[in-house]
Amino acid sequence: MNKNIFFYSLSFLEGASVMAAELLGAKMLAPYFGTSLNVWSAVLAVTLGGLAMGYFVGGVFSEKKNTERNLYYILLASAAFLIVMPTMAKEVMIHTTGFSLLISIVVSSFFFLFPPVIFMGMVSPMIVGQISNLSNSGKAAGTVYGISTLGGILSTFLFGFYFIPNFGLTKSAIGMGIILVVIPFVKLIATKNVFSLLFLPIAIISAFLSFKNSNMNLDIKILYSSEGLLGQIIVVDYPDSERILFVNRSTQTIIKNEKGKKGFCEYVNMISERTHNSSIATHALVLGLGGGTVANELVKNGFQVDAVELDERMADVAKKYFDLNEKVNVTIDDARHFVRSQVLGKKYQVIVLDAFIGESNPHHLFTTEFFSEAKSLLSDTGIFFINGNGFWNGDAGKGMRSVCKTLINSGFDVEVVPTDENEDYRNLVFIAKQNKGTKVEGRVSGEKISDQNLQDAIVLVDDKPQLEILNAEANKRWREACMKNFMSGYYSGNDKLLFK
Repeated sequence: MNKNIFFYSLSFLEGASVMAAELLGAKMLAPYFGTSLNVWSAVLAVTLGGLAMGYFVGGVFSEKKNTERNLYYILLASAAFLIVMPTMAKEVMIHTTGFSLLISIVVSSFFFLFPPVIFMGMVSPMIVGQISNLSNSGKAAGTVYGISTLGGILSTFLFGFYFIPNFGLTKSAIGMGIILVVIPFVKLIATKNVFSLLFLPIAIISAFLSFKNSNMNLDIKILYSSEGLLGQIIVVDYPDSERILFVNRSTQTIIKNEKGKKGFCEYVNMISERTHNSSIATHALVLGLGGGTVANELVKNGFQVDAVELDERMADVAKKYFDLNEKVNVTIDDARHFVRSQVLGKKYQVIVLDAFIGESNPHHLFTTEFFSEAKSLLSDTGIFFINGNGFWNGDAGKGMRSVCKTLINSGFDVEVVPTDENEDYRNLVFIAKQNKGTKVEGRVSGEKISDQNLQDAIVLVDDKPQLEILNAEANKRWREACMKNFMSGYYSGNDKLLFK
């Protein structure tokens, strides 16, 4: 093999490993800290910081003796840190949850993501040093970094669309580490370098710790667990006849059996009560299936239900573990795309938008443009329900107040109904109806919303994604409550072990 081609292949693998580490790092943070802008900002900053330091140190090492051997050592170290990443992430994050949310995110990502990325960053300048001379240094550098970037592009697609959804985080991290280490390991063994053999016990111990079943003897039963499009999904049975669907450790669906009767989240009961009128029951559209409790209640109330869900796993979980009614017609699609494709389709008497996943805010489903598109599918006497977080007052409530203002601006009469008094543990349900030409207005708990109530709220539009920023304080409080519940054993004495 041409020597340059050999080094280019190493550069390709290094680029693939960087993007794998970045995606895996963000997904490892999600069960503990969610998928908010804070999490992604920390992951991107730590990744870029690690690469910057790695580029600098790699440039220094490229001018030292035995550069090729050192390059293999660096690749070996990169692979080792990638393989131990799942184990290290769990141990670090379980000990940082006591800090404030932002500090926990930054400290955790720094400890388990920064080390492998530093070593990966050292690879490219060292390869440039191996294949370049004074006359072609620019071309060599451009080629190496270009090939590395191509590796990153391919890795992003493979890990995002295939490896993580199908194999999970631990297997994906270990698998990428093994692929990265094969060439340098063989090269070092060929030169009888015994130090490279240290990699084997590191890989074996890490794999053992990562796959070790730490959920034995629990008073809870984990029925399902997987990683994918929306993050981590877990279905858990608790000893008090309660089944909960968690998405990134945030409760998404709760079903409790009491004396043979099923109980649901308050917002589900509210929607069911508001639609319990067989005389209006025609077609209903549910955007965001979750465990399927809303869809099931609508079917029970006599509706023909279409449900749209982005993550195919969620539909499977709803059918297998939450008894999704077979009459519910499920489409796997983005809600916005589905609504646009149905502009000339059937009219719905009820549309339910239940697309919040913990603190994840799909801005494109809360803009005046989307509300207008949804309105075109709503019958003249139809009801548009939106489930949101529970914050209405102060900075934490600015996001929900803006959703309300956007609905009013889109021509809806709006009623905002809280499910509880405590903002940290409730939902807000927006109940919107098409305005009939009278003055458009809104109400919260029966009291009219004044212009002053919405003075600092904004009308959300496609062109300016702001919902996650407006919800920043609410998202922070929501995630801190989730962390507190798990660490204190809110659901079960063994909740904390679900993080292991």
